[in-house]
Amino acid sequence: MQFEVKNGVLYGVGLVKSASILIKQNGSSGQTEFDTLSSNLHMSGRQFQFKQLYMRSGSLVASVDVTISPSKSLNVTMTVSLKHGVDLTKMPMNVSGTLNNPSVFPTKAALACPAVGKTLLPSVGTGMGIKSGNALSKFKGMFGK
Repeated sequence: MQFEVKNGVLYGVGLVKSASILIKQNGSSGQTEFDTLSSNLHMSGRQFQFKQLYMRSGSLVASVDVTISPSKSLNVTMTVSLKHGVDLTKMPMNVSGTLNNPSVFPTKAALACPAVGKTLLPSVGTGMGIKSGNALSKFKGMFGK
């Protein structure tokens, strides 16, 4: 079943805050306002799959596939894109926990690479590090978790 929601709020998850702060901080508090949220919903018993979940709001774009188990547990890696002026930052994020108590953090690669980049190239290192972290996460995904 395909659906689309306009002008809504995702409570309990602050995606903009989580993707903007390069520290290991849980973004499960707060909220994310969106202009558009769309997906294809597949249900099998008590398991829900949101295929091609897409959220857009101003400077935020998120796209991911989500599976919610019968126990309502989450284990998702997604990329949140934030536009700052002419710069676009893509931050890989992990979502875990449960539907009622989600935890949202930048991936380990997203946290490590900017620090290394900032040390090696102080003026441009953080942005390059985020991009490297995103690429590293994709590369790792090719060989399993």
